[in-house]
Amino acid sequence: MGIRLFEELTELRELNEKHELEKAKGALEALVEQKEILLKEVNHRVKNSLQIVSSILHLQVPHTQSTEAADALRSAAARVLAIAAVHERLYTGEDATVVRLDAFLSDLCGEIGRACGCPDGITTDVQRVDVPTDMAIPLALIVNELVTNVVKHVGPPCRIRLRSEAGNSLKLTISDTGQGPPQGSRLGLGTRIVDAFATQLGAHLETKRAPAGYSIELTMPHVPT
Repeated sequence: MGIRLFEELTELRELNEKHELEKAKGALEALVEQKEILLKEVNHRVKNSLQIVSSILHLQVPHTQSTEAADALRSAAARVLAIAAVHERLYTGEDATVVRLDAFLSDLCGEIGRACGCPDGITTDVQRVDVPTDMAIPLALIVNELVTNVVKHVGPPCRIRLRSEAGNSLKLTISDTGQGPPQGSRLGLGTRIVDAFATQLGAHLETKRAPAGYSIELTMPHVPT
């Protein structure tokens, strides 16, 4: 009788522990889901705020007498929109901490092309790669600077290619039909921005000149998500 009672008590305790574990698991899953929803909402609001900032910068352009200042305002507005595009991907994607680069870069270059008046002048050949947010934002700004520079100073076509490399690295190539900047030319703000974000990514930058055109290659470490 005592053994049977002990077994019943043990079974009851195990059932109670299992029930408590299931309750705790359900509460944890609900908390994670709530945090993901809140994170997506934050990214949505950030994106809207950045678009407002970009619009304000554009509104200042007609009131600016200096052509140089007007170009600077347009460039600043484009940089803000590049960051906004990342946040848009974060709240529309399944995972608010990861950006799918093939879809993102295709959309970003489409926006740049439309803004520059050449919607079909930028082609993308991007392998499907997922990267964390803190990598996507500097990449977006680098692509924005380089592609905008091509469209502005050389004209289409501009080609963007991204591939996974051996040893957990990514290679981003942006090429055009021009010959690149003159040797020894002064570095502009755009070049300094590219250099700064390449350093942040731990990336190696290499330029190549050929009869067919000019290209910039960015090789960076990447740990698959």
